[in-house]
Amino acid sequence: MTDVPRRPRRSSGRITLDDVARAAAVSPITVSRALRGERSVDPALTLRVREAADRLGYVPDPAARALASQRSSQVLVLVPMLSNTLFVDLLEAVHRTLFPEGYQPFIGVTHYDSAEEELLLRTYLPHRPAGLLVTGFDRSETARQLIVHSGVPCVHLMETSTAPGVACVGFSQVDAGAAITRHLLDRGRRRIAFCGAQLDPRVMQRAEGYRRALHEAGLYDPRLEMLSPERSSIALGARLFEEMLQRMPDIDAIFFCNDDIAQGGLLAANRLQVPVPGRLAIAGFNDLAGSDQMVPPLTTVRTPRSEVGRAGAGMLLALMRGTLPQGGCVELDYELTLSSRRLNQSTSFTSTRRASALLPEPALIAGFSRLTLSADTPRPTSTSRTVCARSLASSSLIFGSPVVSWKPEITALRPLSMPLITTARASAAPGARSALPVAK
Repeated sequence: MTDVPRRPRRSSGRITLDDVARAAAVSPITVSRALRGERSVDPALTLRVREAADRLGYVPDPAARALASQRSSQVLVLVPMLSNTLFVDLLEAVHRTLFPEGYQPFIGVTHYDSAEEELLLRTYLPHRPAGLLVTGFDRSETARQLIVHSGVPCVHLMETSTAPGVACVGFSQVDAGAAITRHLLDRGRRRIAFCGAQLDPRVMQRAEGYRRALHEAGLYDPRLEMLSPERSSIALGARLFEEMLQRMPDIDAIFFCNDDIAQGGLLAANRLQVPVPGRLAIAGFNDLAGSDQMVPPLTTVRTPRSEVGRAGAGMLLALMRGTLPQGGCVELDYELTLSSRRLNQSTSFTSTRRASALLPEPALIAGFSRLTLSADTPRPTSTSRTVCARSLASSSLIFGSPVVSWKPEITALRPLSMPLITTARASAAPGARSALPVAK
């Protein structure tokens, strides 16, 4: 057996590639190729190298690997808060999508502070991450330029945009806010208040939807809005409920911008013996944990945060691999989860989901009730990875738990930044949960 020249162990005491090479009696370059799974290495030799690496407890150095290959396996994910269940669910879905593909999410928390987001970008972008996931579109011009000039593939989460070249996955906060307000109107409520906290862009978009629905009904009254910059919490919700009731005692419904303050409002109503929904209806947003256990169960909007994480990470994978050459927008659905239907264990109402991007991965589109692809561009060839409605006609795909069967259909949708109009609509397969469309 040939001796391999010894090199000094690093001062950190960490097992190195050279240590594995000595244990396997091969060169360091052979170890590197074997651990990467290159076919040029004899299988028996690869097995010997892997056994040596396992025996020594060798862990590859990602920084060295990135330097050697000019490729990073890190994806920077920027979210506003970790104390909010919404973003925890999103991050869990991102991790479950990226990690099996060899990418490690690095999490940065902005605390809704544009200066803090800039600092995070200045800190992490010089390390050349493979991709970037950011929350929404509200950021400083400096932060926008840092992202653009970095050349790092980027996907925006939780909101949608029709701007050309922008990759995003989300849903319409405005439409969702309007939908829950219209539901209250349909139930006969006429003095509907709005309580908002934290006042981030998505909260203000829900408020815009609330105003839009009430303007349409001729019932908008600015005095029925109560906006607090404080962080959303159950305690704040209880306080806002009491203050709103004291200020406007004739209200017959309150739309809270988030479920935690709605839960606080509902607890305050029970403590003050205000009958809900008899005297006053209460609605929340995001369908957070515990909302279905309130008394009565909270009427709320279930937002697709896990779906946003999965689809956003999937779109980023396509961008990083070069199979999605330009930006696109995937608009997911939201559900109105009604208190009475929770008690009866009945189905929720759901909106229509739209995807306006050329999506190369089937996993990104499974479960959408409507998928919109380009129609003005030439039809993909059989070797193209672009999914078209024709290829979905006989497919059954799983997204979460329901199985859906796809049928091609031509329909006209609202104008988007990309040429459109071929659409595939999904119908529930036997045993899948059904859903009724929300009136727009």
